[in-house]
Amino acid sequence: MSATPHPTTEIFCAYSRTDERLFNGLRKHLSSLKLSGASVELHERRIGASGQWDSEIDEHINTANVILLLISADFIASDYCFGPEIARALERHKAGEARLIPIILRPVDWRSAPFGTLQSLPADAKPVTTWDNRDEAFVDIVKGIRAVAEAPALPPVWNIPHNRNPNFTGREDTLSDLHATLTAGRPVVLIGLGGVGKTQLAVEYAFRHAADFSVVWWVRAEEPTTLAADYTSLAGQLGLPQKDATEQRIIVDAVRRWFAENAGWLLIFDNASNPSDVLNYLPQGTSGRVLITSRNPDWSTVVRATRLTVLTQSEAVEFLLKRTRQSDKKAAADLAEALGNLPLALEQAGAYIDETKSSIGDYLALFQSQEQKL
Repeated sequence: MSATPHPTTEIFCAYSRTDERLFNGLRKHLSSLKLSGASVELHERRIGASGQWDSEIDEHINTANVILLLISADFIASDYCFGPEIARALERHKAGEARLIPIILRPVDWRSAPFGTLQSLPADAKPVTTWDNRDEAFVDIVKGIRAVAEAPALPPVWNIPHNRNPNFTGREDTLSDLHATLTAGRPVVLIGLGGVGKTQLAVEYAFRHAADFSVVWWVRAEEPTTLAADYTSLAGQLGLPQKDATEQRIIVDAVRRWFAENAGWLLIFDNASNPSDVLNYLPQGTSGRVLITSRNPDWSTVVRATRLTVLTQSEAVEFLLKRTRQSDKKAAADLAEALGNLPLALEQAGAYIDETKSSIGDYLALFQSQEQKL
């Protein structure tokens, strides 16, 4: 009896000729990539400096499980960036047939590109060339690719503007209660002071339950203009007839009606200032889920409120050790206490420790010496 062959994950990588050295560094690390027992095949496409490419769609665009775009100014300036191959890659990504991942090699404004709303690597969209140690950047990228490749497919319509935080810690009871309330069809607002982790919790919820939805839509709700713009941009993604209407209210009503008539969606209003700002955007009925984050505590007459506070001491210690990849629990506990277990302060401390290659104890001493200024 013959053995069952191992499945194969095909990775396709497109990059500019001027970035070949960086690509070779990444390829060295990709050669060790293991994906749940599957073998990995890596294919590449090098773009010439003139930006020319074959008019025929590359066969690997149609077969790859993961498509990597190595982003630099040369890549963005090429015709390839706006050509049929990228259009086809985006089409497969939106259909859930492949994962399209921008890899930021060099600093460049790439958000206006066709793939500008996608999540990128390395962590925090920090370009590879800005890392002190490029091998560490490539390791971070490989870890991100593994996480993306092995995760459930994202919904066809998805615009979460944040990467999933690999160091997310705790909040399990809150996430469980949140899911129960949202599943019952009741909107929820997460209330808390700045830096307490409201947005991170909303992001984590969206990723954990991505498989439950066909549409996950994020609205920046801190200003009326961004709120309306993000909300109405969904009309284009849904292909609604009203998407090109000259009156914004017509588009808003069309999107709101779509929410009321369809199921399987999650709508997130992030950092809403006042209940009155979002009231006219809330869908009618219970066919989907609405999650709001806000610093304003006055939401009781509109939706159910869940107050988010700082992490517990044990959660804060766990986060610091995970974020810094260090093991000094005593120093982590002392630093967490000094920072009041505030998630944003803990993240900033972890980022500084990671960036400077210092110890948790060193940061605690620095913080204590500068605490009055801070």
